[in-house]
Amino acid sequence: MTRVVLVSCAVALGFVVGIAWLFSRAHAREREAAATAAAGDLYGLATAVLPRGYRALGLDGADRSLSPAEQLARHDERATLAFRFTKDPSNDWGGYPKDPEVLNIVLLPPSMREKPEEALRRFSIDRYYTPTGDTIAFDSPRWQAGGDDHYRWRVLEMNDHFGTAHEPRWAIVMLDATRGVRLDFFVWQRRMKQPEALALLRGTLDKLKLHPTLAEFFAQTGGVQARLDRLRDQNLQGVFTALAPLGLQPPAAGATSFGRGVAAWLDEDRAAVRVMRVLAAVPLPHGAAKANTDGQGRPQLSFVLKPEQYPGPTRDGLPALNLQMLYWNPGLGRWQRSGLQQATMEEEYPLLPFEEAVVARLDQTSGARDSVHIILGEHWFHPPALDDARRIAPLLEECARWEAELLAGRIVGGEVRPSMLQ
Repeated sequence: MTRVVLVSCAVALGFVVGIAWLFSRAHAREREAAATAAAGDLYGLATAVLPRGYRALGLDGADRSLSPAEQLARHDERATLAFRFTKDPSNDWGGYPKDPEVLNIVLLPPSMREKPEEALRRFSIDRYYTPTGDTIAFDSPRWQAGGDDHYRWRVLEMNDHFGTAHEPRWAIVMLDATRGVRLDFFVWQRRMKQPEALALLRGTLDKLKLHPTLAEFFAQTGGVQARLDRLRDQNLQGVFTALAPLGLQPPAAGATSFGRGVAAWLDEDRAAVRVMRVLAAVPLPHGAAKANTDGQGRPQLSFVLKPEQYPGPTRDGLPALNLQMLYWNPGLGRWQRSGLQQATMEEEYPLLPFEEAVVARLDQTSGARDSVHIILGEHWFHPPALDDARRIAPLLEECARWEAELLAGRIVGGEVRPSMLQ
């Protein structure tokens, strides 16, 4: 009996030792990963190097559905720029964010660089401020000051105001007065001791690189609207530069321009732009008047698609392509627009002015009404900077892929000709 007990104890001890070894190896790997640096881009204004595991959340307080360029354009150049990084975010049992480590890299405008004492008495992490109005004052003696030959800092030991655990935290401010950079750090005390937290911030400032674009940002004049107008002009220029190889010239406001297989329209107030690629033409063997059509007058094309031929959504087991077509409906005596593979609600309505301009251009080519014209396009109208127009490059890449597939005969059977739009 004693022997059985001893053997059982030895097995249990071995199991515990084995589990402890596995956990030690796992923690060692975690420490090794944490020591590996990862770069963080601050919207082209600076580059930070942080331990692996930190996740960039972008410009704090900005609408992050916008591009970095538009976020910066909407930001007051006289205010600080705070870029937030977080590590291991999660929620507690009450649904409150835990945020065990929150780091803001704050880029100061020139006016604040001249007031280092004032800059040190700021903290940009909103979790620091209590909703009950008893936030610890910045001139409280609980804030402990320190510094070295390069940086100055202030440290506060406090309990988190939020969450269910009210975790003890370090609130640390470290300032590089020479370059105008401040780090605001809010971290659980059980995550790291104060010297470790200060070392992390020193290392971050040591490796932080500021780019000339930062000085350019703070030197801007004219206000937010002027910056948004300039950004809109840049975005429009980007669209027309991308279309230039197709022979398209920028249209005048309220007009449409054409190139090889492409059309572009610019709104009268330059607040919207439309681009359409006419990818290919499928001749109807007996012309539009005798074409095989459905009940809505849509020409019935012969598809050669195969299951799983392309990634993405499917229809009846075959790829559902995001392509449309323009075709002449003899019964109605007008051009119509429809989905390539199925009817839509668009057949019931007249074409939009931009589409009318496209078919009027097609009509200048003999045989255009006796063909189906396969198209793909976009309408960009994200005011006021037209920032969504930055998707012109992905659009043209997608169009080039579908054009190649169409002309290779892998989508529609029979004869497929290059675009008739010139």
